[in-house]
Amino acid sequence: MHIGSPVMAFNILILTFSSIIAAYRAKGDLWTISFVVSVYTMLVLLFWCLQASMKVPADSNNVKKMYHVLIWSLGALLNIMLSYKVCSILPFAMALIIWAMACFSVVSTFYAFFVCKNDNQDKGN
Repeated sequence: MHIGSPVMAFNILILTFSSIIAAYRAKGDLWTISFVVSVYTMLVLLFWCLQASMKVPADSNNVKKMYHVLIWSLGALLNIMLSYKVCSILPFAMALIIWAMACFSVVSTFYAFFVCKNDNQDKGN
């Protein structure tokens, strides 16, 4: 599936429609509107980076590493931003669980993208 595919276009259309509805329902709350716009922008950038990273030739390690850093950074930032928004309406004990899961996913994806992959390359795999 590439960026110009009908499935991706449909996904972006649904994301755009949902973001417009969320911004409309914010009724002038600038913090909520800026949150919706920033999450929308990061998701579109994440989709674009994922698609672009799949098109990079196998021998371009530096470019692939750059895309991995961008993908991990966008994913981690989205994870933290959405966790913050969800935790603002939860009781403290539930918020701690959500933050623990968010931290675990950020750390584990960092390990999978950067540490574990380097370990396998050092061993010759």
